[in-house]
Amino acid sequence: MSENELRRNQLGQNMRFYGDMRFKQLTLFLGASSLFIAGVGQYQNIDFPRGLKLKAVISIAGILFTSVMWVMEVRSTVSFFATRELAEDLWPRAKPARFIWLNSTNAVLSLHIASFCFWYWCAANWVYHRFLILSGGALLGILLAAFTVHNYLPAWRYPERPKDKTSSVP
Repeated sequence: MSENELRRNQLGQNMRFYGDMRFKQLTLFLGASSLFIAGVGQYQNIDFPRGLKLKAVISIAGILFTSVMWVMEVRSTVSFFATRELAEDLWPRAKPARFIWLNSTNAVLSLHIASFCFWYWCAANWVYHRFLILSGGALLGILLAAFTVHNYLPAWRYPERPKDKTSSVP
């Protein structure tokens, strides 16, 4: 096997890995979110010392878990895009003429945003120290939004890049 064939093989394996990883992350995210919601529904009246309720702890855990999964999703998506640009012929995709914003990347991003907003709202209503949660959660949300825009902006701005003969792998 030549060096070019080995490199193309490795690029193909990397692309499959990042595609699979994104699906597994989404599965883990939805499974854990279901457990968090079930925990709130089942154990909402359990109290800890100093008036802290279990549902408040779960809502804070939901914010933190959503944030971690959000970062992992953005990183794996950007890595997939970078690998795909090196050898687009290994991962062909349809080029939509309309509804270019309706894609899996933006759908999963919307799911993460909705989950973060849901847990933020729950924490703001259930946690005794509202100011700390409101300010910390808002700061974390702004940080996540800036991180996402910074990483996704090239893909959003140029969804279909013109073919560059120097970047493809022979």
